[in-house]
Amino acid sequence: MNIWRRSSLNENPYYRTAFQLTRVPRQVVRHKLIVQIIGQTRRTVRADPQAHRIAGQPVTEAMINAAEEILLDPERRIHEELLEHAAEKPMLEPIRKLLAEIDAGLAIGEASFLPVVNLEALRPWTTSLVRRFLSALPVPDPSFGARELELIPPFGRIQED
Repeated sequence: MNIWRRSSLNENPYYRTAFQLTRVPRQVVRHKLIVQIIGQTRRTVRADPQAHRIAGQPVTEAMINAAEEILLDPERRIHEELLEHAAEKPMLEPIRKLLAEIDAGLAIGEASFLPVVNLEALRPWTTSLVRRFLSALPVPDPSFGARELELIPPFGRIQED
């Protein structure tokens, strides 16, 4: 089904997914929990029709019913999941490990330094320094051929195959 045919072409379908209409998180897959959350949303809308709004427009009970049908049908739910952004968790564990290493390295009274593991981050800097140095050199004799004027690989032109 073409998602742009759900409603007016003036409304972006990515803003009004079944997940947003029913307030069901995308990662919830248990039938009982889905029905429970939809029931809570339905009760909220019945109590106050203006309580649940998306892009300034109130969500009606009819919209919730249509969204419930989508979420309870496996094939239609998969299509709906493609419209909804996944909840992303930042990968904090590597950062926490680095902070622990920094704390250990900067401990008061400790004279040891962190070992250099990877110098790959310095490659763009060294490349720019070498190019600046080579551009400041006098120009070679024009009688040389094109091959003689090319820089050798680590700092010369990188050709993609």
